[in-house]
Amino acid sequence: MQGKKNGFTLIELLTAVTIMVFLMAIGIPTMIHHYSKSKIQKAKAQIIRLESAIENYKNDLAVYPSNLTDGEYFGNTVTEKNKRASIIQALSGYDKNKTRINAYWDNSHWHGPYFDFTKSEIDSSGQMLDPWKQPYLFDATPAGRPLQNADAFDIISKGPDKDWDDSNPASSKNNDNIGNWSSDYIND
Repeated sequence: MQGKKNGFTLIELLTAVTIMVFLMAIGIPTMIHHYSKSKIQKAKAQIIRLESAIENYKNDLAVYPSNLTDGEYFGNTVTEKNKRASIIQALSGYDKNKTRINAYWDNSHWHGPYFDFTKSEIDSSGQMLDPWKQPYLFDATPAGRPLQNADAFDIISKGPDKDWDDSNPASSKNNDNIGNWSSDYIND
């Protein structure tokens, strides 16, 4: 009589490995797709939060935050970064380190904070970041490029490809951008 064998046969191991590879081949692309889609949904939600905060600020103070209407902020110069950061400061009442900015809190017309942020949503210069760690872009200058949201201002995420062409709205670089100018940024 032969002794009892412990372990698996080669056929059993190959069958188990084949099943696992098959399940991973189905599961990983699905997971990646849903992860990418969740980032797009997060960007849309953040844009809605920003837009609402800017409108509430305007309702209380009768003007948009000053740096929103001073120009288009699409570049990466220190000045443009600081102006984008100052919009977030005007909405939240705090700087990038969550230090209270008394100039806002002491203003009797300012009833904020209109917007709250987590440290992971703000970069080292105080800019609001989209899910791809790129700053949101703002524009409210009708004198510059034509606004997509003609009623007020544009808020733009560069999207998954992290690219933006402000000189040509029809550019293929802008195909995956997310903005507040059409109803499709809410749906999907």
